[in-house]
Amino acid sequence: MPLIRTDLQTYPSYQRPPGEDRARARLHLNEAPEGWPEAPRRALLERLAQLPFQRYPERQGELTERLARILGAPEGGVLLGPSSGALLDLIALAGLDPGDAVAIPEPGFSLYPALAARHRARALRVAVGDGFSLEPWLALLEQACPRQLWLTLPNNPTGAWLSPECLQPLLEAAARQPEPPLVVLDEAYGEFAPRTHRLAVDRYPNLVLLRTFSKALASAGWRLGYAVGAPELIRALAALQLPYSLPSPALEALDVALDFPEAFAAQARRVPERRDRLARALGDRALNGGGNFLLVRPDPGPALAEAGLQTRSLGGLGAGRITVGSEAEARRTARALGAVLAAPEFREPRRLRVLGPGVSAGSAFTGLPPDWVGQPWDTARLPAAEAAPHLRCPSPCGLLQLADEFRAVEIVFSGAGPAQALALDRARAARPELSWRFAQTLIATPVEGLQP
Repeated sequence: MPLIRTDLQTYPSYQRPPGEDRARARLHLNEAPEGWPEAPRRALLERLAQLPFQRYPERQGELTERLARILGAPEGGVLLGPSSGALLDLIALAGLDPGDAVAIPEPGFSLYPALAARHRARALRVAVGDGFSLEPWLALLEQACPRQLWLTLPNNPTGAWLSPECLQPLLEAAARQPEPPLVVLDEAYGEFAPRTHRLAVDRYPNLVLLRTFSKALASAGWRLGYAVGAPELIRALAALQLPYSLPSPALEALDVALDFPEAFAAQARRVPERRDRLARALGDRALNGGGNFLLVRPDPGPALAEAGLQTRSLGGLGAGRITVGSEAEARRTARALGAVLAAPEFREPRRLRVLGPGVSAGSAFTGLPPDWVGQPWDTARLPAAEAAPHLRCPSPCGLLQLADEFRAVEIVFSGAGPAQALALDRARAARPELSWRFAQTLIATPVEGLQP
């Protein structure tokens, strides 16, 4: 009797990218260009100096609840795990029987087919091209609905990103299936895109959002990620997670990082601005998307290697993937490819006006910050609470989810009544690093459902 499962005897182990030279700048692994800011780094080192290493880690539940409050998730709606890849492995374990089909993008994350094989599932490669076309996904649902769909937005390695409005037809089509497949939406690079898909979780109970702390939180070494989904689904996944699977130092790192949100957010906001400048410098050679990297054709690897820069060659695509890197590394990249990187540009903070129930975009309201006058802002309506009671004011969950989706730094809530004002106060308490303001809407006639 073989000691190893027959189908796993030739299972390929993960290999670091070929031709890796550690003397070169690391622009091949999509790591954060900067390490931890000094203040949280010092705070963490002080914590670690006092940490009792002989004790089992006991803070996962506490930190999961803290993260859920920040995300505007209901109780039981968040699961921490040792990387988003490990959480996807857990999702496959929970939902795939041998022979089940799982649809994955092609090109896509190289881990996906390996995980499918690990769980004896059939990987259906969906050709999405450079722009993540939805047509092949919709056609697949009509032909033979798979058990799970694994989507990555922004996609790796192309960087292709779809707005929530553009992705909605696929999510609706999946939800309409007689037996809806589980949709796993991997947002490893979501913090660098124009928007996230945070609101999709409450709209589609068959959807799980995966995120990592490796990129925007500069914490790849801590191996931490999380899943957001319907509480009944998340609880089932949590029951399968091995006990004490998150080490105490990693949990302490997360706790400290959450104490310094603006320090990390400021670093993350510099990445897409630098990415866009590098893409403009490279012109038609670069495919700009929503990640912390660029896809460049033809493969610039040899030229960049001579300049001491390590990139990821993608032979099947005739291209290379370049992590944006630091400002100095981006300048070196542009120079090695015969281009000039422009100076950093100031970008206005993302502003969001949230409309409460019964409030129209044209409603008169008081409390608009003076510096908003003449400046662009996004407008969104508070999510409906019929199918998700945790979104009902005075709960702050709807406001927090919108702040997440729009990557907003300043939020004005156009509402009416004490329940909505209290919701904003609670959102401010959950995310004090953001600017929150309540704008009393001037409503001439009573609106059903609003508290006077």
